[in-house]
Amino acid sequence: MSLRILLTLPIVLLLTGCPIDGDKGSTGQAGINCWDSNMNRVNDVAEDVNGDGVYNTQDCIPQSIVLQSQDAVLNHQHFCEAFASLGKYPEGCPPSGHSTPTGTLTKITNVELFDDLNNGYYTCNNPPLNGLLSLEYRPDTKYAYWVLEGGYTANRVVMAKQDVVINGACAALCQADNKCVASYARYITNEAYDCFTMYHSDTVSSFEYICGIDQFGNPDDARDLCLAGLGVTSRWHSICP
Repeated sequence: MSLRILLTLPIVLLLTGCPIDGDKGSTGQAGINCWDSNMNRVNDVAEDVNGDGVYNTQDCIPQSIVLQSQDAVLNHQHFCEAFASLGKYPEGCPPSGHSTPTGTLTKITNVELFDDLNNGYYTCNNPPLNGLLSLEYRPDTKYAYWVLEGGYTANRVVMAKQDVVINGACAALCQADNKCVASYARYITNEAYDCFTMYHSDTVSSFEYICGIDQFGNPDDARDLCLAGLGVTSRWHSICP
């Protein structure tokens, strides 16, 4: 019996110093908060993505990825108008018979969203009274997108956070321009936003950007990330008929 104890004790001591498979310990990746982008287990200032002073899952909303049609990347309105004066209408620029959709520039909130019964939303109302902006989920990519039908970037400027959030400066730029159909402000840092003002063309594919991803096999996950970011990391104003 004593021999068995003597043989067993070294094995127990050896196993005590070995981590159990799957337990990476304090220096591993287990238990990292989703907002801890550099995985140093410290709440760094840059990780407070929405700038509310709280570190939580609201800071895990992915940064938007702009997907502008390549035929419209450089087609700012002055470019289109310069060619139009020569009787030329390059692809992506509004043709001579184009008329800008009209309506009321409206702040897009949950009140302005209407279920499309396909894990996305129309804005303003249900068809045919819906607006140009919609939220779409695409199962082939598992991404959700904000999509502005026929929209392209006419102007882009960096603004102070206070001007966008408190003073509504990005929307005001659009409001002052009778060719503008939408604006959206996108979070960059705790102090700044990108402001895009959008024009419309019927010869260009839609403006869109990724706002959420389905990570767990549930389309609602992607859609809900977009909704959580609305008014936080992205601020949309779009015309409603």
